[in-house]
Amino acid sequence: MCSYAKEQIELSTALSDGSAKRDHLAVVARVTGKQLASDASSECPPELLYLWEDFAKLRGKRRSDGMGGVSPIGYADMRDYCQAHKLPEFAAWEVDALDKLDGVWRSVRTETVKRQEEMAKAKSNV
Repeated sequence: MCSYAKEQIELSTALSDGSAKRDHLAVVARVTGKQLASDASSECPPELLYLWEDFAKLRGKRRSDGMGGVSPIGYADMRDYCQAHKLPEFAAWEVDALDKLDGVWRSVRTETVKRQEEMAKAKSNV
């Protein structure tokens, strides 16, 4: 599931023009008539799709760390989410899975921010 998550998160990442990488790949596929290998090659196990959807909703509610970054999704956030949606609390393995997904998201986000800063620095040096 982590490889699926990483791929989906990377495809959703905004590029320098503000559009998602997924959108660029769709244009290339439409123009060339060829599906690119990096365009969603892994799949989420169907029995875990609900957890991916819960993660996507939780991710949208995360807090800023006050220094331009984001805080990890906390246990209180997960509990509050379950209460708000009238769901049973997550089982321990589900909490672990959500923690791993959050780690993947934060890792991809850190890489993206670093890459954008490097590109901006390179442009300013021209």
